[in-house]
Amino acid sequence: MSIVDDLLTPESALTVFPNPTQGQITLSGIANGTLWNAELRSMDGRLIRRFNGNGQKSLDLTGVVEGLYLLNVMDDNTSSRSVQVIVQ
Repeated sequence: MSIVDDLLTPESALTVFPNPTQGQITLSGIANGTLWNAELRSMDGRLIRRFNGNGQKSLDLTGVVEGLYLLNVMDDNTSSRSVQVIVQ
């Protein structure tokens, strides 16, 4: 089992929904008890927001300008996964 496998639950991959969103997304596919940090970045790499949590969590994107973003999620072991998020 890899470090990335430890971050994700066995039955699912990292997902966000709803996607596209108009303000709030739910981050799922992270095992309960797994502490994580996330960064929402624009497609040119600018940091837009930072988040942290434990397992599945809702993230507030209110006020983020419409567009395509990358959400990079990292656990305490520095493994990471990225998912595209569309804000409308």
